[in-house]
Amino acid sequence: MSAFYFARTLDYSTMRVGQKTIVENFYKDTTYPLAIKFLGHQRVSVDAGKFDCLVVEPLIKEGGLFKSEGGSSFG
Repeated sequence: MSAFYFARTLDYSTMRVGQKTIVENFYKDTTYPLAIKFLGHQRVSVDAGKFDCLVVEPLIKEGGLFKSEGGSSFG
């Protein structure tokens, strides 16, 4: 999970939609590369207010560290 928190700190200001970046993910004494695809920006409204968000998608390999059970629902 910390890889996703770290991904929030990356500079997306020059990234294009669909562009990928790699972050290192540590699990059980091993470091794995984790590709993240930038999908854009989205404004969400919740009871606490309106927030500008980054939309990213982890690109995972089936049978690896994570299970692939769905795709992005950005739109």
